[in-house]
Amino acid sequence: KRLRRAREVRGQPPLPKGYGVPGRSEVRGSGGAEFDAALLSSDDKHILASLQDAIRDCTESLEKYRFNDAAHALYEFIWHKYCDWYVEYSKDVLYGDDAARREQVLKVMHYVFSNAIRLLHPMMPFVTEELWHAMGYNEVMNDECGVRNGKSKAGSIMTADWPVVLGEETLLRWGIDKNVVDYVNEKHELVRAGRILRADYGIMPTKKIDYFIKPDSPDFSKMLTEDKDSLVTLLRASNLSIDTDFKPQSAMP
Repeated sequence: KRLRRAREVRGQPPLPKGYGVPGRSEVRGSGGAEFDAALLSSDDKHILASLQDAIRDCTESLEKYRFNDAAHALYEFIWHKYCDWYVEYSKDVLYGDDAARREQVLKVMHYVFSNAIRLLHPMMPFVTEELWHAMGYNEVMNDECGVRNGKSKAGSIMTADWPVVLGEETLLRWGIDKNVVDYVNEKHELVRAGRILRADYGIMPTKKIDYFIKPDSPDFSKMLTEDKDSLVTLLRASNLSIDTDFKPQSAMP
């Protein structure tokens, strides 16, 4: 209860949404920092790439004593990119039947979250220390997860290593490049447009409706088609048609 009463103040990012990540019981065996590129979705790759930006921006801001900028960078990453998008995307995978994908998403979630709360620790020491123990990172996170060098475990978040930006070789091995980041950014804009359209016509957020998408290129159409399950979930669509040659009916918005 004490943690949930934490409120946003100037220069201090809020954390309540962060409690949507998997619980402590799912951490064990799910924290490894090495990922199977074949099992990583575009959303997985996007959040891993976004984490690198957050580490870079936060570290540079703290080194220049620009604490407000560091807090803003973390707010944008944790609140908007991780909670608003990635946690929402992950729900279907976590409750789905594909055990390999579920295990991979759990690895991504805990890898990202354990890094994020270490970045937050200088600004929110007590909450992040509590989360470090509540999530079980003090027991299972070691050098394999990028938390400490050597075999000793980080019993306290204060003794855990500061996150570092991964090298380009590692990111490319995981299939992370500018193209996939740009695609997911465009997908997010597409989902926002779909939600605004729903709101404009007074359609309840919980009601599933049909969507028709007309991509502006064959390549974008191909990526959207491969990512159709994710789009159906994020748009709450009952049916989703993707066609570069789609011609709307005269009465269709």
